[in-house]
Amino acid sequence: MAEKRDNEDSPEQSAWQRWNDELELARKAKGFDQWHTRSKRIVKRYRAERGDVSENSDDLEGARFNILWSNVQTLMPALFAKSPKPVVERRYLDRDDVGRTASVILERTLSYELDDGTYLSALKKGVLDRLLPGRGVVWIRYEPKFTPMPGKTQETSDGGGESRPALNGKPGYPASDMRSETVNGEKDGLPLPAEGPRAGVAPSPSDVPQEQVADESVVVDYIDWRDFMTSPARTWEEVWWVGKRVYMTRKELVKRFGDVGKEPTLDWSPVETTSSAVGQSTEGNTKQRRAKVWEIWDKQARKVYWMAESYKDKLLDEKDDPLGLEGFWPVPRPLFATLTNDSLIPIPDYVEYEDQANELDDLTTRITNLVKTIKTCGVYDASVGELKRMFEEGFENELVPCDNMAEFSSKAGANGMGHIWLLPIKDMAATLIQLYDARERTKQVLYEVTGISDIVRGSSQGGAKTATEQRIKGQFASMRLNDMQAEVARFARDTLRIMGEIIAEHFDPMTLFEISGFEQYAKEQWPPEIPESPPMAPMMGHNGGPPLEAPAAVAPAVGAPVPGPASSSGGGPMPGMMAPPPDPNMLAMQKASEMFQKAVALLRNDKLRGFRIDIETDSIVEPDQQQMQEARTQLMGAISQFLPQAIEAGAQSPELKPLLARLLMFFLRGFKASRDIESAFEQFIDDMTRDAAKPKPPPPPTPDQIKAEMMREQQANENKRMEAQALIDKQKADQDMAMKQQEFQLDREKQAAELQMEREKMDIERQKMQMQFEHEERMMGLKERDAALQSQLNERTAMIKAEAEEHSADVKAESIEHSAEMQAKVAEKKAKAPVNGASA
Repeated sequence: MAEKRDNEDSPEQSAWQRWNDELELARKAKGFDQWHTRSKRIVKRYRAERGDVSENSDDLEGARFNILWSNVQTLMPALFAKSPKPVVERRYLDRDDVGRTASVILERTLSYELDDGTYLSALKKGVLDRLLPGRGVVWIRYEPKFTPMPGKTQETSDGGGESRPALNGKPGYPASDMRSETVNGEKDGLPLPAEGPRAGVAPSPSDVPQEQVADESVVVDYIDWRDFMTSPARTWEEVWWVGKRVYMTRKELVKRFGDVGKEPTLDWSPVETTSSAVGQSTEGNTKQRRAKVWEIWDKQARKVYWMAESYKDKLLDEKDDPLGLEGFWPVPRPLFATLTNDSLIPIPDYVEYEDQANELDDLTTRITNLVKTIKTCGVYDASVGELKRMFEEGFENELVPCDNMAEFSSKAGANGMGHIWLLPIKDMAATLIQLYDARERTKQVLYEVTGISDIVRGSSQGGAKTATEQRIKGQFASMRLNDMQAEVARFARDTLRIMGEIIAEHFDPMTLFEISGFEQYAKEQWPPEIPESPPMAPMMGHNGGPPLEAPAAVAPAVGAPVPGPASSSGGGPMPGMMAPPPDPNMLAMQKASEMFQKAVALLRNDKLRGFRIDIETDSIVEPDQQQMQEARTQLMGAISQFLPQAIEAGAQSPELKPLLARLLMFFLRGFKASRDIESAFEQFIDDMTRDAAKPKPPPPPTPDQIKAEMMREQQANENKRMEAQALIDKQKADQDMAMKQQEFQLDREKQAAELQMEREKMDIERQKMQMQFEHEERMMGLKERDAALQSQLNERTAMIKAEAEEHSADVKAESIEHSAEMQAKVAEKKAKAPVNGASA
């Protein structure tokens, strides 16, 4: 019936069933249940958990000698004493500036990522699991934090849920294109390489950038040995899927998987075991409840699946390869205890010496019981009460009174022990010593089995030993630990390599630039080259005359431009003039930018990165400080001996300088500490090589040649002195002539200036007289015009006066005539008017 129902399942449920069957098959592998049972018992033994731990309980299931705790506490610092430091170096230590720059960037970024504490904590827990259940596992995650792009929202292009899903309830799990978006291939003015998982692919609508990376980190998670599963296999190379179980709350489920996260049942609580032990119920404790979710990485299909044990309808999620790692899995090969070639189920170390540990427990129990038994006790004659008083009342320097001393003496006997019997402590003490010896022998057998010797524990027997003898014995005693130390170092290195691969593939270039402090590194590696200043021009004499002090003749360099006359417009150098030198700071910045781009391109390239860069770790065991100082002292001593000899040999035979330089670099690259000074030595080698390319100097002259050369030099010096004196005299005569010419020129200029001034003065007087003449002419014209105007005015006035008089006469005549007419009219009216009486 079950098979028929499985055949009728939907494709989604079939996928869930398929991976559930894979998990069940892994649990049913040979030895799996036995290993889990053993591991739980070993952890319980390491924690010294007892059956009854109440306050009133004295029975602790017998005394124990917890050799497991002691051995683990001894092995932990021997296997993992400190956090390893990443060592990223060129694989072949060639002179590769790009490879060295990429190594520095990646090493500094890894060192920064290790400071968050997850790496050290996860590795310590993994090593502890290796020593107890026999398998230690860590899991590496890429955790970016996003902010919306300007003008964008936090929703995706398809409008569903959060823009970036979370893994195991933690936001920021990367999608397949977990890269920050840039504008025109640049970010903050820094050109970015074109490599990347999506380079050359046309973007789809869902690829439209909605977010930008605000922060990036690589997190190392510890995985409990009960929460890690693999496909059944004989060796690690045969494993084709790995999975881890995580516990997620409802909020984390919905945030990570959307609406489907509401379906799984929260069937696990971290306090169930403890609560049930004390008789408490956890049904109402909903805040602590979680769902068990499996994250499975399928290497064959290069896909990742998420499934919940309590939700059988379908898988919670499914994604293609999200990280693009070369080995696909974000998990290094786990730390395994004893393995055989036919199974990956480890055998815990404690199982190998469990019989001796149980024997130690038995002996310790016997010793504890015997110690409790050894005490002063016995039987006495009750009729002699003084015997009891002597043991119970604790008399000291006092006498116990006796009523009948004669009777007491007869009953006590000669030695006073006639009526008392004490426990035979002597025999039990001898047995106790034998038990202690047996336990020590059992411990020695156990140390032979485990390989933990007294010298590793720091104890020493047989008197004082010399330092050399102690070191030899310590090295011999730790030989059996070398394999475990190498495996832990491999585990730490593989973890760092996966972290480095994630950083190289997914970190934004600006993140690498800022974390690695590349700006300061570039200033130290490529400082601005200050160009040599050209020779100063000679100081010219007054008014452009000859130089005041003639400098030595300097021949112009071949191909050097000859300075021309200055531009009349003043708008820049004329043709033939030397252009201003480029800014050294700008050139250094340009070189650093180009080197950074090439280094990032190398980190992005999977194949070239593996060919040219190697990631290792330094020692994870506490180093011998004295040995480190001795090694550095030897290095400095060897360099100080080699350099003077090499410089002397190179001076005598310049053709040997390239060979000596290669020998020096071959010697230095064997020391890890030489990386910090390697670039300085490379520059030194370049200088030596350039010196070797110069022409070979002639052989030293003979004494006769030296004498002849000295005479020639004396004659040449005398000739030079005479020439110099003649030149000085000539220069002095030239200067005197020039000064006389200058004085004559100054006199001529002065006379010309005075003549010009006289001419200008005469011109001013002439202009003044001309202006006065013109003024007088203007005044005479004005007077003539005023006289004409006055005559015209007089004539006009007389004419107006005559016309006024004529008009006045006319008016007067008209007035008289009018007055006569008026009088006539009045007289005529009076004559015609009737008399006053008649009219009445």
